[in-house]
Amino acid sequence: MPKRSVWNETRAGSINVYKVLAVIFGVLFIIMLFISIYYSDLANYRQGLINNIQGEYSNLYNQYQSLEYNYSALQDKYNQLQNELSSAQSNANYWQNQYYNLQSQYNQLQNQLSSAQSNASYWQSQYNSLLNSLGSCGGSGTVNAGSFEYCYVYVPYRYTGTLSISVSASAPVNVYVFDPFQFACFWTGSCSYNYEYYVYGTNINSEVTLSNGEYIFVVKNINNAPIQVSISISTTYAPSS
Repeated sequence: MPKRSVWNETRAGSINVYKVLAVIFGVLFIIMLFISIYYSDLANYRQGLINNIQGEYSNLYNQYQSLEYNYSALQDKYNQLQNELSSAQSNANYWQNQYYNLQSQYNQLQNQLSSAQSNASYWQSQYNSLLNSLGSCGGSGTVNAGSFEYCYVYVPYRYTGTLSISVSASAPVNVYVFDPFQFACFWTGSCSYNYEYYVYGTNINSEVTLSNGEYIFVVKNINNAPIQVSISISTTYAPSS
């Protein structure tokens, strides 16, 4: 009876291992690609939303300035006509009619100015609310061993953001701030990664300044048992030069 070749069995086993490794690497690469595309699309959508609100706010502000200028001009005319009315009693009826017409225009513009101010305040409030929602998160609870909690932070174009971090944990944790690609590598473990910010401890209160872009805030339990963690982060935005 012929003997089975040990060399052939070893070679076949090696080929199967390489195939498995190739499949695993391909799957991890596709996951990283989808994660990067997802965060890129989300950033574009939120940037578009912010740009629309900024555009509406700018238009309303320009209308407000124009109405304010017209209001001041009409106020001057109003005062001028009042003086002329006092010095021209012989033409009192004519000037009275002029005064009433101008008063009506003045009141109309005053109403338009008040409406523009109200609209400008509304859009400013909407804009501030949107910025706050993009740069804050928090909560408390149990984080299992080796697990992590994360939330999304966004800094709009032409802004910088100061991220205020407050973390309290029952055991030491790692705190990171990643960009999307760094987070993809961290999450999948398929590639080495850097970070925008890192700190280690149980009670963490710190700040980090971020340029415009998208970021992911992460708290990881590096212990071998579940721990209690409380997280609070907020972002203060400022126009960049």
